[in-house]
Amino acid sequence: EIAKDACERVISGLQTTAQDRFSLLLLSEYPDRTKQEWNNLPQVSKAVADISRVQHYRSNMGNTMSEIRKILQMEDQEAEEKSQRLRKIYFFTDMQASGWKFSDQAEEERLRSILKELALDKRNTFFLVDVGSEDAVNYSIVNLYSRNNILVTEQPVEIVAELYNFSSNPSPQKRVQFFVDGELYDTQTATLPPDTLVPITFQYTFPTENPGPHLFETRFDPHDPEGDYPEVDNRRFLAVDVRAAIRGLLVDGEPENGKRTSRETGAIEMVLDPFGDKRFFHTDWVTVPNLYDRKLDQYDFIALCNVKSLTRDLVHRIEEFTRHGGGLFL
Repeated sequence: EIAKDACERVISGLQTTAQDRFSLLLLSEYPDRTKQEWNNLPQVSKAVADISRVQHYRSNMGNTMSEIRKILQMEDQEAEEKSQRLRKIYFFTDMQASGWKFSDQAEEERLRSILKELALDKRNTFFLVDVGSEDAVNYSIVNLYSRNNILVTEQPVEIVAELYNFSSNPSPQKRVQFFVDGELYDTQTATLPPDTLVPITFQYTFPTENPGPHLFETRFDPHDPEGDYPEVDNRRFLAVDVRAAIRGLLVDGEPENGKRTSRETGAIEMVLDPFGDKRFFHTDWVTVPNLYDRKLDQYDFIALCNVKSLTRDLVHRIEEFTRHGGGLFL
């Protein structure tokens, strides 16, 4: 928005003729030359005003300068003789290093070569309009994750939002909203020291009747009077899959009478499901011969309790199970 305002001020001060032509180009990895043959300032002003506030590509001075060269070369190719008209190129930019500093040496050399070529053409004059700020305010939600590896109904879930203050001034009262499936659930206020990562934690418990896919979102309160730009980093999403229970298959290598207290899997059963209500862990008990009939992909983990040996086929099936993310306890 600052760049658009600066551009409009320049446009309002221009004195033009009927022979003048204008082009508008975005500083981007994929420069978009919206139109080349404007010949009046109201058209240019409208095009500037219509530029979307949020751009989804990073700036790239090399690609932009390459496109500028194409525009100027096209003008010469279309004219019967080389045009002697003067060309003025205005850059409205905060000159962030990410736009012109490249890790690839070849990209840097390409940019240098284009700049030198255009600078040697005496018809070209460049104007650099600085729209940056020595201390631009930018707060960002840089991460959103769950402290719970597996989410289960009726069990508290901790969702952590990591906030970062990229400016040199503190923000004493930054409001952060927490949404569950599009509904506002909680709001917290955080103090953001300069150049510091600040984690804040939200808690939520899914009811028993509500397993399945869900969506968490954190965002800075849009009504915060302090404001923030750009808006694209003011929110984060996290998609999760909530289970009714964690399913485990307990394989008994030396079954006796099948009673819970005497079988090899008894200890782990007592730990995982002490009351037998299957609220958090839902386990099935089988012996090795019964293992052949089980569909392993229905379980989250397998526990082999004092199992002395397995057939080659079972070993292969268990290897495939773990390769696709299943847990294995020996």
